[in-house]
Order: sequence, then structure tokens, then C-alpha cells
Amino acid sequence: MDYEMHEEEILDLLEFVSLEKRAKVKKYRFIKDAQRTLLGDVLARYLICHKTGVVNTGLCFENNAYGKPQLITPPFVHFNISHSGEWVVAAVSSYPVGIDVEEIKEAPLVISNRFFSKDERLTLFKESKHCQNEAFYYLWTLKESYIKAEGKGLFMKLDTFTVGLGVTHINGMELLNERLDERHVLGLCSAQGQVKHIEKSGLRMFIEKAKKNLG
Repeated sequence: MDYEMHEEEILDLLEFVSLEKRAKVKKYRFIKDAQRTLLGDVLARYLICHKTGVVNTGLCFENNAYGKPQLITPPFVHFNISHSGEWVVAAVSSYPVGIDVEEIKEAPLVISNRFFSKDERLTLFKESKHCQNEAFYYLWTLKESYIKAEGKGLFMKLDTFTVGLGVTHINGMELLNERLDERHVLGLCSAQGQVKHIEKSGLRMFIEKAKKNLG
């Protein structure tokens, strides 16, 4: 988010989401959290409408058995949303897809003992201490994107599969990283060969496109 949203813009975007989402957004204590949640929902709707040609009011969602939001109408379209720090991201595909963005901070390396596989821990700690921080987030975003694509969230144990630094393939899925800026990294998981395009947009430009195409 490259500039502060105005109240009028927030109110405009709230018109494009469900009543349940509006209520959730308004309950947030911190305005940044509310804005990220709202933008994530609007971004997903924008991408779905662009991909399918279905109007925003024609979209119908429900949660799966694990609590992950999924599309009912139109069918056979998958999406996922993530936000962290200054970034809000979404992915849309005809196949299961997962996306995760993280702000690179001081990494909690100790939790790798619980959530990383043995091979992932070897990969992480063979890096120089200077590089371990970034390596942690590269691995973490890939793991998060995979469990989100699987649709099971935290019901799937993170240490039961292994990713690597660089492009990884698991069960017909392709996982890759994208460095968004100096402080943020993206992990993306979709069917092999389905990552066609990663597009970045400034917040003001996106708001204008959303208002034009979702209204």
C-alpha cells in the first residue's frame, strides 16, 4: 500500500463486498488491518471477474470443511488471498492455488524445529547467518502457499512435506518465490505450468480500476 486510503475510498470499496465482510472489516481495531482485509477481498473479486467475465454481484462464495473461502459461482475457479506489511496479494486459477506474502523481519528460527522438515532445516542452517533470515521467509511462504492450495490450512502439518529454495514440485504442484521489494517475499503454489503472470499495481491505480470494473 503505497499511500494512505481516504475514508471515501474505503466506503466505496465496502460497496463491492458482502455484508458479512463489511461487518468483519468494521470490527478491526487497527485501520491498517481493516484496509488489508478489505483490499484482499476486493482484489480477489476484481481478478475473478476479469478472468471469468462474471459480474461482481454474480459471485457466490462459501467456506469449505476446513474454513477456506471458495467460489460456488462461477464454478471451477480457485482463488487465494494474503497480506502482510505493505502488500496485499491474490491469485486466481482454474486449478487449486495458494499464495502467501510475508514481511521480512527478524526470523523466529527456533520454530523451524516444529514446522520445518529435516531437509528444510538442513537447507536453512547451511546458509550463512546473514542469509538465514531471508531463507526462513522464502521457505515459510512456500510452505504456507502449499497448504493453502491444498485447502486444509493448519489442519495440514507443515513438517510432513519439504520445499526448497528455488522452484519446488510436489504432487503435481509448482511452488515458486517472487521478491516483491526489499522487505517482502511472495510464495505461490499452483498446478505445474499455470503461473502465467505476476502483476504489481500501486494502490491508487488499483482502487480506480476496481471502482470502474466492479461497480
